[in-house]
Amino acid sequence: MVRPFTAALAAFAALVLTAACGAQELEELQTDAFVPVLGNPDGDVTIVEYFDYQCPFCRRAHPQVMEAVERDGNVRLILRDWPVFGETSEYASRMVLATVYQDRYAEALDAVMTFEGSFARQSVDEALVSAGVDLERASADLEANADEIEAFLARNDAQMRAIGARGTPAFVVGEFLIPGMVEAGMLLDAIEAARERQGG
Repeated sequence: MVRPFTAALAAFAALVLTAACGAQELEELQTDAFVPVLGNPDGDVTIVEYFDYQCPFCRRAHPQVMEAVERDGNVRLILRDWPVFGETSEYASRMVLATVYQDRYAEALDAVMTFEGSFARQSVDEALVSAGVDLERASADLEANADEIEAFLARNDAQMRAIGARGTPAFVVGEFLIPGMVEAGMLLDAIEAARERQGG
């Protein structure tokens, strides 16, 4: 059962997102061949999260998002980097994205998002190594596939501007736009509201 205040918020958010982008644009942000889909690739509801590794609210939301996705079990999760916190955020995004080519993306993302301590290139590298990433190969893959990685980041930036989100984190749950920090319970309510809206 969706709590009334959450349902009302979700309905308003849906109107905002529908006004910001059409069905084709919504489908494009819910699918991307570059990054692996986390959660259940065959899920009936898609969550898209726009984030920055240095964003404190993104870091706080991360375990809540993963908990909600695991508890529901029928959700596709797509993570879209929007590195706006400076050079180290850009480095972290590009290095984690480069791990796609060695099939370590999910582990790398989680390690960089959850490590403790000051955020610097060295700490990003240490987090990646702790996740089993071959750092030398990631650097080489980043250089070899720069065009593909930059195109993904450019798509994310264009989508954030199109939907009118002003910062990270920002979540698109089905057709609902939820800006800011979320907790697992709120996200589960939004998933159910999205499912109902889809007629599922």
